[in-house]
Amino acid sequence: MKKLLRKLAEEYCLSFDEAHEIATLRLDESTITGRGKNLWVNEAGQEVLENMFPMDAMLRARVVKELPNPNYVRAKIAECSECIAVRIPLRMRGRLANKTISVFAKQEDGVRKYHWIKPNLDY
Repeated sequence: MKKLLRKLAEEYCLSFDEAHEIATLRLDESTITGRGKNLWVNEAGQEVLENMFPMDAMLRARVVKELPNPNYVRAKIAECSECIAVRIPLRMRGRLANKTISVFAKQEDGVRKYHWIKPNLDY
């Protein structure tokens, strides 16, 4: 089923101009129909765009060690076994060693940044 590029941009919290630029650069002409702000993207194009749009994610990570900067800890993401630096509030310093924490991954200016978030108990 086709979707408007405007609606896809709203879903991924992007402006229409950013979404339009990504779509015109990455998609074939056969996946896009319409013109201007009335652009439609078919299912094949939507799958490609899902991988291209920057997305925020919530992850679970295990704290490996504290770093010299008191605002960060080194944590290992379970899904991809990658060690990352996670920003934590200063009040949590010294309390997170060898604990599993919730991490929010955010894409800012082409750089992925990780922040500690309060765990959600509604699992």
